[in-house]
Amino acid sequence: MYSLTQTLQKNQKSRRYNQIKKKVHLLLDPSDGGTRWDRIINSIIVSLILLNLIAVCLETVDSYYRANQIWFKDFELFSIFIFSLEYLLRIWSCTSMKKYRHPVKGRLKYLISPGSLVDLAAILPFYLPLISGLDLRSLRLIRMIRFVRFFKLGRFLNASRVIRRVFEAKKGRTDRQYAHRAFVDHTGIQRHVLCRT
Repeated sequence: MYSLTQTLQKNQKSRRYNQIKKKVHLLLDPSDGGTRWDRIINSIIVSLILLNLIAVCLETVDSYYRANQIWFKDFELFSIFIFSLEYLLRIWSCTSMKKYRHPVKGRLKYLISPGSLVDLAAILPFYLPLISGLDLRSLRLIRMIRFVRFFKLGRFLNASRVIRRVFEAKKGRTDRQYAHRAFVDHTGIQRHVLCRT
């Protein structure tokens, strides 16, 4: 009788754990959610991404950066905390999705997914100096790499979901063909913008 009670309690805890994990996933994934809270959380993350892009642009003006260096540093720390927490929660809750169901292999598969790699690239410039022991934050290149956060917006925009569905529907093409097409499109857009200015 005692072992049956323990088993029931264990199953109840496991169910609660999985329910919380599923709720966290729904809150962080705009395509799966649909509640008021996930819209609020995703609006906060999108706003933070946009504010980070503005901050990165403002940091390139040396006089403005020097005058507001403490504010930029504090804002960066706050942003890194939020983006790191989001990244870790996404890794933890990804197993609530069918294709990442396995607790180890599923998370490893999620870690190499495009969305996860963009999320990692968005926070990596902060952690690289901590790992390497060098203070790379002063290098303009490292600061500019933070523009990768712009690509985090793709997760939150309806247009990106449509594009993803088109790519998924065209499974006959190779990744190399997609990369080549994206490069050609990107180059054409840059050329168009440069010619107009």
